[in-house]
Amino acid sequence: MPNQGQPIDNLLRLMPPQDDEFFGKDFMPAEALDALARELTSRHEELHFLRDYELQVLWKRTGGAKGGRGVLGKCKAPSGLMAFYSGKDWVIWLAADHVRAHGFNAQQAEALLYHEMLHCSVEERDEGPPKVTTVSHDIEAFNKEIERYGLWMHDLVRTAEVMGHQLALQLDTPEAPD
Repeated sequence: MPNQGQPIDNLLRLMPPQDDEFFGKDFMPAEALDALARELTSRHEELHFLRDYELQVLWKRTGGAKGGRGVLGKCKAPSGLMAFYSGKDWVIWLAADHVRAHGFNAQQAEALLYHEMLHCSVEERDEGPPKVTTVSHDIEAFNKEIERYGLWMHDLVRTAEVMGHQLALQLDTPEAPD
């Protein structure tokens, strides 16, 4: 029998900290997000490779903005001094201020973490160990571009197929943030 309190428990454990909980720092540990990342790594085949690497998830007090849009999270593959001190292959942060402002529920917080985890990648090399890196998004497009020119690139066609499949499922999904 499913745990009836699970959605509430998930929401509470994934709630972003308030500004004063950062005690003047920019970042803070996110144990619940780390645990969720391990769960996602086990649950989703495309993330199984992460089992062999070190991933750290943090809360960031403020995400800032880029191109007029709030930055909800970021995935970095540390190098140099940061790699030495972190001991991690990737560091992901989620912006506590934006997650709070959008009123993300547990499913949306999980989707955001999953999104950032999809940036993690490993490149095989002819010699030496694989290179830990990050990858960009599957598509880069503007809504206006699609309105005017349609699905003019293969990436857009593939994304439309995925979205069409999701619409066909008729899931009761929460309202997406702006």
